[in-house]
Amino acid sequence: MKGRESKVAFENSAENIRLLTFFVGEEQYCADISIAHDIIKVPAITYIPRLPEYIKGVINLRGKVVPICDLALRFGVEGEEYDGQSCVIVFSIRGTQVGFLVKRVGDVIDITEKQICPTVNERSFISHIVTTEEGSFVKKINLEEVFEA
Repeated sequence: MKGRESKVAFENSAENIRLLTFFVGEEQYCADISIAHDIIKVPAITYIPRLPEYIKGVINLRGKVVPICDLALRFGVEGEEYDGQSCVIVFSIRGTQVGFLVKRVGDVIDITEKQICPTVNERSFISHIVTTEEGSFVKKINLEEVFEA
């Protein structure tokens, strides 16, 4: 990220689904890139009392108040340390922008419907398991469930 803001401008096509990968701890996750708005370096976060521990506070992003969710805390990853590769990915969830603090951003991957399998646990934050062309698994998260549950 090198400290610059990046406006994400990718769309899904009829044949392919574009996913943005990122890391929480050592685990790789992904989400639909079409709802990603920004990837920014970790800004100063304004603390708001009495929020759940995983909501670190809010930031001002071009005049909008954006809540910041620490995915490591939300997923129960203990002792996550953030560094220069850590960033906030801002997604649109039901018309509201929400930032998710992650260890680092990975790649944009193109997949087809055949590479997506439902998760084994319907109550999980994970909506699907994606098999990459290399044969590895990436967990697709349900951002609405993560933020609202």
